[in-house]
Amino acid sequence: MQAIFFITLFSLFLSIGASIVIGAGPGSAQLTQQRVEETRQFFDALQAGINQITRENLQAATVAELSNPQAYINNTPTLAQLASGRWADATLDAWGNPIWIITARENRVLYSNGADQVIAPVTGFAMVSAGPDRVLQTTLPTAPTISSLQGILPPTGSDDIVAVFNDEPAQRLNWSTRQKHVENIANASMRYYQFQVKNYLTAYTQRYLTELQRAGVTTVPDITALMLTDPNAPQYLDVNDANNRALLGVEEDFTALERVLPSGGSFLVQSTTNSDKSLTLRFQNSPTRTPWGGTTGSLSYTLNLKGAV
Repeated sequence: MQAIFFITLFSLFLSIGASIVIGAGPGSAQLTQQRVEETRQFFDALQAGINQITRENLQAATVAELSNPQAYINNTPTLAQLASGRWADATLDAWGNPIWIITARENRVLYSNGADQVIAPVTGFAMVSAGPDRVLQTTLPTAPTISSLQGILPPTGSDDIVAVFNDEPAQRLNWSTRQKHVENIANASMRYYQFQVKNYLTAYTQRYLTELQRAGVTTVPDITALMLTDPNAPQYLDVNDANNRALLGVEEDFTALERVLPSGGSFLVQSTTNSDKSLTLRFQNSPTRTPWGGTTGSLSYTLNLKGAV
């Protein structure tokens, strides 16, 4: 689907470029308007492409890549192929001039339940073309923030072309998708535990009835107390174990969750059985490495699922 998306956009830009180069001689004003629309369409396509990348891995690019956003775009195949077909460099506008691309990144909370949070890096983008006159008239912030990028506007009478956006909506959509996988893991853990408890109680009841017939036992057993002390009583499976993940059928859910981690990363899942036999699962990345790279900051990917199943 993504390949079709980009091929369609690429074909659109090729057709626009072709009409400009070999068309039936449009007038100067018409040609200028075509190039303005082409640049606007490129900005729209670039925004869609970056949001698509964000929805796949919770970040559009690393901090290092965003320090040079022009290189990031040209070095990212799904973005570079969005060039209009008239220029090999995807960061040139329809007049062949460099597009000013400015980025800012902030950590924002996507989810919070009090004790735990899901925090993701939100990236703001501003893309500015100097337009037909090739003279930049728009003021660009020297120390950009997402808020200051949102305030970029061309001055009255300027032909500059400006597009600003950030990927927070894509981040939130991504987390909404990942949350379903967390719930799948919790539900599978609870179902398997309940199945084991049912078998345990059935077996214990049979033993109790046998003892009752043989020895005339009259004391009613406290099953809850027994399960707390019996080492053979059912326990929730440790989902950090690959064999248990396979038994529960949640390998694909973990794979989907771990796509947000740096290459080769994995989640440590802290399981807590509560006094009411509900389950708390807390998903945590390595304490020395955040889900999106780096060793500093307060980024976390943890979730308390008590009462969710």
